[in-house]
Amino acid sequence: MFRHCSRISRLPGRGFVALAVALLPSLAHSHHSKAIYDTQATVTVTGSVTRIQWTSPHAYITLEGKVGWGETRAWMIELLNPASMGRAGWNRSTLVIGDELSVTGSPASDSSNASVYPYLIYRGEERLFADKDFYEGEAATNSPPETGATSIAGIWKSVETDDVRAFLTSSTVQELTPQGENYRASYDDATMNFALDCGQLPAPASMLLPSNTKRIAITAERVVIESDYDGSRREIRLNSGQIHTEPPTTQGFSTGRWEGSVLVVESSLFAPNSWGNGRGIRSGTGKTLTERFQLRDDGRAIEYSFTLNDPEMLAAPLAFSARWIYRPDIEFLPDQCSLDSARQFLNP
Repeated sequence: MFRHCSRISRLPGRGFVALAVALLPSLAHSHHSKAIYDTQATVTVTGSVTRIQWTSPHAYITLEGKVGWGETRAWMIELLNPASMGRAGWNRSTLVIGDELSVTGSPASDSSNASVYPYLIYRGEERLFADKDFYEGEAATNSPPETGATSIAGIWKSVETDDVRAFLTSSTVQELTPQGENYRASYDDATMNFALDCGQLPAPASMLLPSNTKRIAITAERVVIESDYDGSRREIRLNSGQIHTEPPTTQGFSTGRWEGSVLVVESSLFAPNSWGNGRGIRSGTGKTLTERFQLRDDGRAIEYSFTLNDPEMLAAPLAFSARWIYRPDIEFLPDQCSLDSARQFLNP
């Protein structure tokens, strides 16, 4: 018996944009322990930039500053990943050491941890970042372009929905075996997250993450799907009878075939990963994934659907559908993970 999740039937409109504004911030925290930041509290830190880390999975600013009349100390300001900050108009040269900033955001839940997840960043009167503007802009980019693609090759961005959010943040759409339930119950970001060692987000999660822009390239022999979030690269061998004898990998071993203009991909030999079947659901050695990439709406969208099977962790195969929007206007800027940044990200 299959578990099926599909609520995508048409291109998103204004109502969807409003919904996406509410959903996207939660995905920005999707790798984090829920207790790291106190989202019910707000602080404003003013100070001077002493360090800039333009790194993945998240960029950081260190401020020598204070809150109100408090003592001066080093504050860690956690930004989004560099690709997302680029869409907010930032680059490596946006800030320089010595810049005076005012940062308003959520403080760390542990008061001894001088960290802030920012809502607003000002340099004097210049507003450098506003999370509301950023997420509204991200949601607005889910509107399709006037001109579509002629094939699935190109740059694409996933559309956020309730089901996508559930798969990526709470893993409630998956029906689990007792072993899967036990793993999810014991999962802890601080010690078990795949990103601690700069591991890559595996498919299908990497195919669903809205902040992960995808670039597809097609040749006669293969299809390559690259991700800007963590610099991952999937190679899909077309019409290949090759027997794979290498060890399992994060993205597995993938073969593909064309059914007309639809790309069908079969993947297996996945290495265990703590997000292999969704957040906090490890993949077993028997994980298999069947995906379909179908051009829709005159080339302005891809219908991405998959069937995920893992007898060790999933009580039933999961059939899932989502939508990607064609985004030829986005500059594809893949990031390579920094080990220090990854561990800081999960344990600030």
